[in-house]
Amino acid sequence: MTPDSLSQMISEFLSEANAAVVVEDGAIAFNLVDAKYSISGEYNKCLLHLWSSARNVVRRVLDAEIKGTTLRLQVQRTLELGAVLTPAQVNGQPGMLARDADGGLIVVIALDVLDRQVQAIRVVANPDKLRHLGPVSRTWHLRWNEQNRGVTPGEGAAS
Repeated sequence: MTPDSLSQMISEFLSEANAAVVVEDGAIAFNLVDAKYSISGEYNKCLLHLWSSARNVVRRVLDAEIKGTTLRLQVQRTLELGAVLTPAQVNGQPGMLARDADGGLIVVIALDVLDRQVQAIRVVANPDKLRHLGPVSRTWHLRWNEQNRGVTPGEGAAS
């Protein structure tokens, strides 16, 4: 699936559909009368971005087909943590802490600032490097193990 082919397929489908909705897990996630979408692609990946006043999601589209009055997309979902970002000082520089719904730390983001301009953005997601800041997100650990097939940080997995 390429971004161009998906864009053409969605445009053609929506030109015929009067009240299109996006259904995910058996429930209406977006009403396309009110929601917006965009399609992008990099590194041979086709990404569908959907947003409304209520929510925002990104899905990698693997395949698409039209069957009757339905446009069916095969997607790869990303982990949705419901993260909350809070401002923080990180090593004397401005930054943010991302925590999950239970307060567990997911990631620390630090901005290297010089003359009021951001020079670099540094992200620390390795749970071994976050533990001294408090509880690390359990959900993050589940995702880490899924991506690295059970390898724990410090045993050969990339951080």
